[in-house]
Amino acid sequence: MAATLVVTAASALRAGRVFTRGFDPDEFQHLHGGWCLAHGLWPYRDYFEHHTPWLWLALAPFFALFDVDRDPERAVAFVLAARGAMWILGSAALVLTFLLGRMWAGPATGWLAAAMLSVTLAFVEKSIEIRPDVPALVCLLGSWMATASALRRAPEERGTRGRLAAAGFLLGAAVLFTQKVALTLPATLVVLLAWVLDRRQWRSRRARVLGLAAFGVGAAVPLVATLALFAAHTGISRFIELNVTRNADWRVRFSPVPFLRAISQANLADVLGISAPMLSQVMSGRRAKIGNPAVLARLIMLERKVLTPEVAAGKKEALLRALDEVRESKPSVTRDSLPVDARQNDRVAVAALRRVIDPGELAAAAEALNGKFPDLAELLRRAARPH
Repeated sequence: MAATLVVTAASALRAGRVFTRGFDPDEFQHLHGGWCLAHGLWPYRDYFEHHTPWLWLALAPFFALFDVDRDPERAVAFVLAARGAMWILGSAALVLTFLLGRMWAGPATGWLAAAMLSVTLAFVEKSIEIRPDVPALVCLLGSWMATASALRRAPEERGTRGRLAAAGFLLGAAVLFTQKVALTLPATLVVLLAWVLDRRQWRSRRARVLGLAAFGVGAAVPLVATLALFAAHTGISRFIELNVTRNADWRVRFSPVPFLRAISQANLADVLGISAPMLSQVMSGRRAKIGNPAVLARLIMLERKVLTPEVAAGKKEALLRALDEVRESKPSVTRDSLPVDARQNDRVAVAALRRVIDPGELAAAAEALNGKFPDLAELLRRAARPH
């Protein structure tokens, strides 16, 4: 009973936040992706994207129902309607969580699982935002539900293969909403392989292999259909390059883990010169701005220092030194100035140029610019020199 009340109250809270929670920039990115498709602009061809496209494909047809280009009120209505759809999908995720828990250990476990998910901060905050993670979560939970249902049946029983095919389809759909779901694939494969190789049921080995094949075919269907759709517009190679290859090849230049370990929220407030409660309100979105120019200046200064090579590499000494420099600084922000150490900025620019441009090209560009822009030419020459 208590868990039921928690789920109900938390769902009502989420519904209210559809209209009151501040917008995440990602929401407008995905809305724009749907708008572009509705106007004949394709990702990977007409503009850069490195996310899988199913959310945009799902949003695009609904732009015909709202005159978002000419009517601001209809545009706002579309955004809120999209958020409402996310709330419905989030509620569906709670239902699926309950069903999985009930299947595993009874109704009490199901309600407890749903209650715990419903009050998880990330779920409360993100399941009303217009982002592919929400439908992906529903598809992933649906896939697990279908898999669990199939594995509880006899391998030869009618319907087992169909459930596994549906589980595969839903998993493939989840990946095409967001590549993050790929992180769950090893666990799913381990479960299915253990089921196939179970020696206690060796007489049904053929039926289980066919079930695994049905799962694979189901997972391939959404991928093949999506590739066929994009083949005529962007090309398959471009789709794979930007969704798989580019993401895999991108080097992680800064991990926030060392930074987060070294500085708590209270310590960050001390560094910036702001009270901890006020900083908490800013970070949670309950406060829209920082009114103190000195605090804003320190925040900008800290952002710049986080991107310096030593801090980005996670070196503790550099991290602590950066925090001390920001804490002791007295910067200011005006329309004409930002609190940036010019020499430090040069080092960041040189490092960035070295990462993306060949030294020969840098040297040639420096030579070409030397007459009219000597300072810029010197910066390029420094980047072209060996480390």
